[in-house]
Amino acid sequence: FTGEIKKVTIDGVVSTFAKLPAPGEGFTLGMEFSSAGDLYVAMASFDPATHGVWKISPDGTDAELFAVLDPTKLPNVVTFDSDGDLFVSDTIGGSIWKIDQNGNAVTWKEDPLLLGILPIVSPLGIPLGANGLDFDADGDNLYVAVTEHGRIVRIPVNADGSAGTVEVFVEDLEKIGLPDGMIFHDSGNLYVAVVGNDRVV
Repeated sequence: FTGEIKKVTIDGVVSTFAKLPAPGEGFTLGMEFSSAGDLYVAMASFDPATHGVWKISPDGTDAELFAVLDPTKLPNVVTFDSDGDLFVSDTIGGSIWKIDQNGNAVTWKEDPLLLGILPIVSPLGIPLGANGLDFDADGDNLYVAVTEHGRIVRIPVNADGSAGTVEVFVEDLEKIGLPDGMIFHDSGNLYVAVVGNDRVV
């Protein structure tokens, strides 16, 4: 809620790494380092002046709004593909943005399987759709957690970089109710943080 990014060393020492503008009625969300060492941070401020993805220099001293996104949507989790393009989940709109290295954003995929529950049942007052993101090892598929449905979908990446047909990879409200962040392990297994029952699956 403050826009502050903390740094925690392997010894547990906590310090302030960077300070973004306070996001007003919103909050900062997913973060990911690029191969160049810059930190990219999703901010859902709902203010056109600050809403989108921020880029923070490796030493934390410089921060700029890298990509401006629709302030009626909610940029949540960010991840890079092997080409260095950034993918961002839109939790409200049920879509995925693709942002090139110049900060130009397009809707890469929008699909009903990425939407949360409508009419709204979430206590947050918004549908909780597309959330956690990660590519498989070969970058052939993007996997997306769809929170309210206990669903993980797989989106093939076509040869030209466009999105293929969204398909359900797994859906199980009992085991993965409210999936949030997730990441592939080198073994090929996908590990999912499940906020609905406070576990990692």
